[in-house]
Amino acid sequence: VYEINRNFRNEGVSTRHNPEFTMLEFYQAYATYEDLMDLTEQMISEAAVAVTGSSVVKYGEHTIDFKKGWPRIPMTEAISAKVNDLTPGDFGNVEKLRAAALRKAEEKDKAAISTMNTGELIGLLFEQYVEHTLIQPTFISQFPVETSPLARRNDANPAVTDRFELFCA
Repeated sequence: VYEINRNFRNEGVSTRHNPEFTMLEFYQAYATYEDLMDLTEQMISEAAVAVTGSSVVKYGEHTIDFKKGWPRIPMTEAISAKVNDLTPGDFGNVEKLRAAALRKAEEKDKAAISTMNTGELIGLLFEQYVEHTLIQPTFISQFPVETSPLARRNDANPAVTDRFELFCA
């Protein structure tokens, strides 16, 4: 099941988010989120070749390769790779997460950070340290349940969800 539609979302309005966008949304019965990552990767890889004749596409200053085999990284692992003083065990420690977030925060955001829960801080750390570094197609998965309350909880770790987002450039 799929739909292509124009969206207007005004929740969480900020200068960093465009409230109007076109979206392709799809679902597949009896498929896991890993199956949906496979389908997304195949669809975009084949579209790049069909449109440009190659899996390699120049985008601004970047050369992006849409050839299949994209990394699939849990959100906390992506953060750990960029924030040297956070270990995997620290993602349950709200004060360590808050301290890491405050190091990159603008003064106007510090009050809000002081009231964030663990999942919100993990999401913020991802935005601060990781998101802008993802140039090649990369799937980020296992979002905190606090930031994805309607997504299915992961069987092995109910603190995260079986959800992914594709990041590229």
